[in-house]
Parts: sequence; C-alpha cells; structure tokens
Amino acid sequence: MTAVRDGDWGYPIVATVVDAAGAVVDISDATSLYIILKGPGQTALVKEAEFVTDGEDGQITYTVTTGIVAATTLDEDDPDSHEQWIVQGLALGTTFKVHSAEFTFDVYRSLGEAPA
Repeated sequence: MTAVRDGDWGYPIVATVVDAAGAVVDISDATSLYIILKGPGQTALVKEAEFVTDGEDGQITYTVTTGIVAATTLDEDDPDSHEQWIVQGLALGTTFKVHSAEFTFDVYRSLGEAPA
C-alpha cells in the first residue's frame, strides 16, 4: 500500500490471510469480515470488510471513508512528518477465526483543505 495523506479517503485497504507457511487461506466460508486499523496512541478501529473476489484467494478489502484516517501526532512544521498505522484483517466463520498478518502504512501531513 502506498503512503496516504492525513484526511484522505476513498482508497482500498486489502489484507490477505495466509497460514504459517505463507500459503493463502481459503476464507470463502467466512460469515463476517473485518479490517482493523490502529494509529499511534489511538483505539483500534474495526471496520466491516468484503471479499476482494470470492474469498478463495484469502483477500478482504475495506474502502476508507471520510474521517477514518486522521493523524494525531504530525508536526505541522515538518513537511516529512508522518505516522505509521497498523492494519490487520479478520475473517470469522462458523468453524474458524483467522487473522491476516499485520502490515503498516504511512500517513503524511496535508498542507490544508479546500475551502467550503
């Protein structure tokens, strides 16, 4: 995933569930899918996700909506200021509960917003 700017929205976050050997886990029988996001010093945000295809590829996705990724530790005077967010996928079925590996993405400051 590429870096994003503070306040950006409309981009997908995709997580892939794999086993300890790195093989993709078929989660097509999952009844609930979630993407969990956590910024520095923040409470984890749990968002409903959906399959990228049919779940056989182990992939789930969530499209970020407005106000979700809001940086809290950025230095407004440092153009390179950024914070790292952690993401993890979660698939639940009647006979299983599996998480993806954690991965991160960087959130950089924005110069400002468009006028209202």
